[in-house]
Amino acid sequence: MSGSIKVGGHTVFVHTGASGAGTLSVQGQNGNTLLTDDGTAVSLGNNVRLPASGGIKDSSGNNVLTESGSTVTLNNGTIDSGVVFPAGHIIQTVSAFYNPPEGGVDITDSADDYLGSNLQAVLTPTSTSNKLILFLHIPDCYNLNAANRSVRSGFRYDTNGFASGLPDTHLGLRGWVSAYHHYFANGGANLSDLNITFVCDVPTTSQITIRPVFYGVGGVFSLCDNSSAAAASTKEHRDTMSLIVQEVQT
Repeated sequence: MSGSIKVGGHTVFVHTGASGAGTLSVQGQNGNTLLTDDGTAVSLGNNVRLPASGGIKDSSGNNVLTESGSTVTLNNGTIDSGVVFPAGHIIQTVSAFYNPPEGGVDITDSADDYLGSNLQAVLTPTSTSNKLILFLHIPDCYNLNAANRSVRSGFRYDTNGFASGLPDTHLGLRGWVSAYHHYFANGGANLSDLNITFVCDVPTTSQITIRPVFYGVGGVFSLCDNSSAAAASTKEHRDTMSLIVQEVQT
């Protein structure tokens, strides 16, 4: 049975539908619906505002949502993984760095994750519809003053933490992101940084470990060739590798 209750001349409670069921709503003085209960869920109406002081509180009386100077703040809240962010939003960022041993790391003519667990990113992507953006920085890459010498680089991922060795699963459409870093056909010393920015599809929503992989073309190639563990107070304290992986909403 439908009906309403007025307080001070204003309709405050309205019931529509069958007796013992239907929908119950709370109205403001201007007739706008503030709150609706249909028996299965409670919904806020239009133009419900935060109070000028205080805020919306949790069951313990702590402010969850407050406003000050037109700025709304979520206090002590956790955004659930089911929340959909706008395209381009960074969902998560994982990073790693590695200070290699004196003299750097030699890359031979065999594809491998030469840096192992020293430089890897472990993450659990949220959606295969998103993208991964990877940033790799390796300083002082050296061709050992040899002709036709270079290094290939790419990224492999594994859902088992590389426990069974180097997997065949690579990020992106091709196994090697770049095939001939620092290539000089006629020889001569080439010492420079290796910097890669790479975008690919998220391959899975299982936890994955991502590592850079390398292959020496034409012979041994050195990464961080001038690496030094000298005292931090000296100018000879040098060479740090880094890897950053971001999942981006699309």
